[in-house]
Amino acid sequence: QARVQTARGLHTRLYARAFIFAQADDPRSRFVFVNLDACMASQLVTLHAVAGIQERLGSELYRTDNIAISGTHTHASPAGFLQYVLYSVTSLGFVRQSFDALVEGVVRAVVDAHADLAPGYAYVAQGRVPPGTVAINRSPSAYAANPGGERALYADDTDTTLTLLRVDGPGGRPRGLIAWHAVHPTSLNGTNRLVSGDNKGAAEQAAEGWGRGRLAQWLRKQGADGASATVNSTSSDGHAQQQEWAVVGPGSAVGFVAAFAQGAVGDTSPNVQGPFCIDTGEPCDNPTSTCGGRSEMCHGRGPAWPDDMRSAWVVGSRQAEVAQALWGEALVEPLQGPIDSRHTYLDMAAGIEVPPGPNAPPNATGERVWWSSGPGRTCPAAMGWSFAAGTTDGPGAFDFTQGDTRGTNPFWRLVRNVISKPTPEQVACHAPKPVLLDTGSITWPYAWQPAVTEVTLARIGHLAIACLPGEPTTMSGRRVVRALTEAVGAAWGRAPRVAVAGLTNTYSSYITTAEEYGVQRYEGASTAYGPHTLAAYIQALTGLAADMVAGRPTPPTAVRPPDLLDKQLSLLPPVVLDAVPPGSHFGDVTEDVREQYAAGQVAAATFRSACPRNSLRTGATFLAVERWVPGGSASSANGAEPPPGSGGSSGSWVRVHGDDAWCTRFVWGRPHALSPLSSATVRWDIPADTQPGNYRLVHYGDRKLVTGGTAPFNGTSSPFQVVAPDSPYRSQPGSSSGSSQAGSSGSSASSGTMGAGASSGSGQGTEVSQDADGLWRQYDAAGKAHPWHRFAQRVSQGMRSGLSGFDRVVQKVKGWIDDLFRW
Repeated sequence: QARVQTARGLHTRLYARAFIFAQADDPRSRFVFVNLDACMASQLVTLHAVAGIQERLGSELYRTDNIAISGTHTHASPAGFLQYVLYSVTSLGFVRQSFDALVEGVVRAVVDAHADLAPGYAYVAQGRVPPGTVAINRSPSAYAANPGGERALYADDTDTTLTLLRVDGPGGRPRGLIAWHAVHPTSLNGTNRLVSGDNKGAAEQAAEGWGRGRLAQWLRKQGADGASATVNSTSSDGHAQQQEWAVVGPGSAVGFVAAFAQGAVGDTSPNVQGPFCIDTGEPCDNPTSTCGGRSEMCHGRGPAWPDDMRSAWVVGSRQAEVAQALWGEALVEPLQGPIDSRHTYLDMAAGIEVPPGPNAPPNATGERVWWSSGPGRTCPAAMGWSFAAGTTDGPGAFDFTQGDTRGTNPFWRLVRNVISKPTPEQVACHAPKPVLLDTGSITWPYAWQPAVTEVTLARIGHLAIACLPGEPTTMSGRRVVRALTEAVGAAWGRAPRVAVAGLTNTYSSYITTAEEYGVQRYEGASTAYGPHTLAAYIQALTGLAADMVAGRPTPPTAVRPPDLLDKQLSLLPPVVLDAVPPGSHFGDVTEDVREQYAAGQVAAATFRSACPRNSLRTGATFLAVERWVPGGSASSANGAEPPPGSGGSSGSWVRVHGDDAWCTRFVWGRPHALSPLSSATVRWDIPADTQPGNYRLVHYGDRKLVTGGTAPFNGTSSPFQVVAPDSPYRSQPGSSSGSSQAGSSGSSASSGTMGAGASSGSGQGTEVSQDADGLWRQYDAAGKAHPWHRFAQRVSQGMRSGLSGFDRVVQKVKGWIDDLFRW
């Protein structure tokens, strides 16, 4: 596994996809849903994105109470954008570049959607994802602790429901969709070093390719005028395909926007084969998720194991297939009625009282509520011992195990007490959780976890969207749905459809039921505010629903979350210098392509490069796959020299893929942590149905100048031929009727790619084109090693001398230093 998941490149771009729903007879009644390809929403990003939207579009239409920013939860996204210490330790603190990219991506997406507002129609449908095909429950023993009568209401221990919100323009023109379904985007495993949307990103790519095809068909039927363009889209079975579609005008450059949003994701796993011990191949111990008493060797297996990249595509495409099937079914259920949204902040650390639950004596008024775990209150934040054990998607370390309700190890108790010893009141409040990190009491260098969280409830016709600031488990989500269904009743003209949107606006770890909390697996140990966390959120959401039903305003709360931007610390070193060996240039090819590839093979070229942190190239690309098209005039910045074998005929190089394609990868690295030299490999997994012809690979970058600025450069591989495959190869590809004025899906805006630092959580497994030693050999063989590079090499070689035991220690320290300076 990677020592630290420091990003080394890009698999797919990350996007913010914005949807604005405005009421036709009152355009001020509107709701904004932003689906963000990020590990989670961030309270700091939300605060600054809302401020940026208001600065551009005004505060009358866009407010805290009608904007929801939801993270897809891809664990292969850049870290460093949350304002609390616990969530930024792995990224060496705050990464301003990641934060700025996310804020700007959200603002741009909403501004584009606002400009794209037009009359529209919205429809809803709910369908079932076949059990075990997309997700399984990774904590079945905790789920089994829920009451038997409650579990009997449901067929599965994961939420198999996919809720589809379809958006059309006038005449049924396809505009976009939002699909809520619960699955962890942890298909890509812990060896990942590339930024990626994981399985949710795969679902979005597949559905947007399918949606562009639907749009093209609609335009042809309408006989619409428009410039014809060829794009690469993706069919649901995983094949890339060429499709003709029409450019649809300003504000809709992508034509069709598909957002695959997160649901009650807490205890789900996309590794549907289940967890196995990687040393023995046997299933892990179920209650503790351990192998031989330790958690490190217990890992889940995806549907295409051991190919985790293919597993991500399979899990994503299966979600897309269900959404596509529901697209037609949604037409029978138009969303009619007003658009409304309510929001409230919650001071969880202050202790929110919850009413008596079904098994408690009633209070003085005789009240007893089925969804409550009270009487009780929430607690200041704390994390339990099993938090350190991790999950089967990303195991922890040392001797921590899931299901620990005692926390008796004297060494770890000593470590905990040195950091912050919890008070007896805090221990009692969190029981039966043994407190490992008393995060609510630690304020150095600033807060470790939020004290103030928030919930939002939105209504689009009879669709309710319940936005929660964390990862609710399956049964937690089901209780939210049931409670809101009861709270609304028949007040909206029919029973509401309810979608749970986890990881929205703020992140505060997990949300389990009180019964699951008692088992203290990873999810329960990570439920930060104690056993009554879920009850507090349901109480707040049903209160907002009551305000909606009664038509009364929701009173503002006095409590507000802090803005800690000015307090953020970062240990991530800046980019100091980029260089190439004497006589070389940025963009030079050091390893070229072959002359010919069969479709289904992998083409790759390596270039002299510079650190990608110099520019995220938002709205641009780090790579291109170009095809030679005879005739016409040049269209490439790299010229239009005909490839060999073309007979010297005129033509142009036309881009067929950028760095947002599933079939491309951009891998960057330095030969040594202290070296200013670097290389980038552009890789293209050639889809089986790629059109035969002449192609080339292009790399774009920006180098750091001695003066502190940057300068762009590019490099181009030699042309190569793609021929038909010799054998079969399956490729991985590359508003309502009546009341709603505009269910308008705005054009996607890039939210950045390589904000440096560690990729959040697990990530994806991919090959890195060359390791450090390979790069040493490359430069030394060429006889062009930079003087500083040679000096660093000698230092490294000196460090490697000595006794083997000492050498292992040195290598470990060197590894830490490498990862510290790699970006």
